[in-house]
Amino acid sequence: MTRRGACPDLFAPMAAADGLLARVKPPAGLLAAPAARALAEAAARCGNGAIELTARGSLQFRGLTPASLSPFAEIVLALGLAAADPAAERRRRVLACALHPAAAALPLAIEARLCADATLDTLPVKFCVRVEGDGLLPLAGIGADIVVRLAGETAHIAADGVAWSCAVADAPALLATLARAAAGPEASSLRIRALIRHQPERRAAPPIGKQAEGLFGIGIPFGAITPACLATLATWAEASDGLLRLTPHRAVLLAGEVDAATIAQQGLIADPADPRLRLSACVGSPGCAAAEVPARADAAWFAALHPPMPIHLAGCAKGCARPEDAEVTLIGRAGGYDLTRAGAPTLAGLSREAAARALGLLP
Repeated sequence: MTRRGACPDLFAPMAAADGLLARVKPPAGLLAAPAARALAEAAARCGNGAIELTARGSLQFRGLTPASLSPFAEIVLALGLAAADPAAERRRRVLACALHPAAAALPLAIEARLCADATLDTLPVKFCVRVEGDGLLPLAGIGADIVVRLAGETAHIAADGVAWSCAVADAPALLATLARAAAGPEASSLRIRALIRHQPERRAAPPIGKQAEGLFGIGIPFGAITPACLATLATWAEASDGLLRLTPHRAVLLAGEVDAATIAQQGLIADPADPRLRLSACVGSPGCAAAEVPARADAAWFAALHPPMPIHLAGCAKGCARPEDAEVTLIGRAGGYDLTRAGAPTLAGLSREAAARALGLLP
């Protein structure tokens, strides 16, 4: 089955201009180096080789076909990166980045509880539980319906502006109860959006460069990565503990440190001041049939101008992949851009260069 306008997964890919798009969600954001290398090979063999690290820490594989989708799914299942039951896989909606395997216990327990509960099949398509704290990467500002913060043996849970505290061992059951409320009769319109609707959060900065606990963050420009580059990250990970930690900041955390020049040779980001971190973009044309501009390629062009403000480039008026903190949005239309600031239309029908001049990036 293929879907447009929804969240794709391994069993329900989305049709795009460059083929089918499927998403793989490594549990707790932990991906072993051998699995990363196997996925890189599968992307080249079963798809068109385009891989994307999404804003929720998943890996997206483009260019799959109806014939190659099943072999690709078999590889993912053999790696233990998805639930074998398609319905259970759709219910596996937990966002966490565990810096150490021991910190993955609660996210995995919550995933297992959601996967086992068939009454949650009517959850809103973008429903998400966010787990952070106690060795997890800070995920402030990452949209979620239910937020779980760990503090020792206590779990603090927030949903729809209401807070609870319970023992960590009791958190999966409480989460399932809250999720069932979101899967009720109003599920088609209900989005809890905890801490977004009631307590806006400032988005955490991307974890680039040296981090706490001996970790090193490597940015993936605009989330796009090649199979060869993913295999290289696997090789770097094998020099330490063998784990890639995928983050919703479109960055990968490795134990130890990699030379910045080596990272730059791969086209990746090692400097937290890199201007590419202030740009975001949807895939644009030719990957998306709705796109009217090559948004991702143009984002790289704008990054070279070192803009001081966050800018999002959208291939069309749908505005896909727009982060909530984007100060400026350039919306593709008829080969040019309409410029908005803070959501308010400002200028229309601009060329790429005219948009740059309007933003003070070109004379």
